[in-house]
Amino acid sequence: MKKVFVVVNEQHKLFPEQEAILREKFNEIEMVKVPATGWTLEEMKKIANELHYRAAEAEVHRYPGTEMVAHVIYPQKTKNAVVFASPVPFLLKELSKLSVFAEYHGDHAEEGERYSVLVFHNDRREKKELPDGRIIQTVAATGWKLV
Repeated sequence: MKKVFVVVNEQHKLFPEQEAILREKFNEIEMVKVPATGWTLEEMKKIANELHYRAAEAEVHRYPGTEMVAHVIYPQKTKNAVVFASPVPFLLKELSKLSVFAEYHGDHAEEGERYSVLVFHNDRREKKELPDGRIIQTVAATGWKLV
């Protein structure tokens, strides 16, 4: 794959194994830092559109002097991806929806994804005992998969 946009909370960092997975699959990695205070819904809508255009390698034509989109030209598909290392449910929903396309050519349609929308997943948990004696489970540093 080509380029990946990694959505991650600014207070978090990727595990070494996650970084290695990204370096192995992508030529270029760009971090999209989510502020600790989060984004408003309006901010997320704008971020979703901009990430979509960038991941899709779209040619975006705007009305002169405004941010309003007049016309967008898309290549069929890219090898780019958006990866969620930190969950942002609205962005995950929007980008999953925006990445899908269908084009009709006479009597048949071509369907697919302009780019991939992926998440880091880990089934492994580690038990940790807190100073007060309680035991909690945390996600392990290893065992990560990009799905």
